[in-house]
Amino acid sequence: MSYVVSETTGAARRRRWPWVVAAVVVLLLVATTAFWLGRSNSQPAARPTSPAPSPSEQQGPWGPLQWRPVADSPLPFSAEHGPRTVTDGLARGFSHDKAGAVLAALHISTRASSAAGPRTYRAVVREQTYGDKQAQLSQLSRQSSSASAAATRPQQWWYAITGGDPRGDLVQVSLVASSEQSRQMGGYAHLTRTLSWRNGDWRLQVPTPAPELRTSTAGHTRIGGP
Repeated sequence: MSYVVSETTGAARRRRWPWVVAAVVVLLLVATTAFWLGRSNSQPAARPTSPAPSPSEQQGPWGPLQWRPVADSPLPFSAEHGPRTVTDGLARGFSHDKAGAVLAALHISTRASSAAGPRTYRAVVREQTYGDKQAQLSQLSRQSSSASAAATRPQQWWYAITGGDPRGDLVQVSLVASSEQSRQMGGYAHLTRTLSWRNGDWRLQVPTPAPELRTSTAGHTRIGGP
């Protein structure tokens, strides 16, 4: 038996082919979309990345320290140990312990230096020091240096408690700093500072001794730097 396809039937079939192809394409698109949606829903969501810490905040020996420029020198600030307030160049509110004594020695010494300028160092000497204040002011007014501020700027600090009791009324703090100038001279700048706890805060004894050159940081704990 033979099958004879008439011309009319073939033409009708040819007209149906485009619709069949279109329907198949639509079904394939729907299936593909459903497949990829299912995969994306099954995958765990990406975890948000934590913001990078501030480059000026570092971990110090007593917790986080924020380094900020003061009188062209970077100084550490601690939320726990001070200074808690800074008004008209005067840093106040240091804790009555080792960390507070070291921070007070750094801040008061720097702010009572010629680099801070007469307006600031006069106020600091008047309100945050004890001893021969006039001798300290005379010493500051005569200070001069041929070295640039960049060369003498401390880049790293170390400390040691060399006398007294930081939880008592009197303490002696040894500070060692590394700067471009000190490295060229083959060592570190060494400062000795005596502080007294008076009226709820630390006061610096004046006049302060001049810095000395030290060849190592032995016996001192690193505070850090910016």
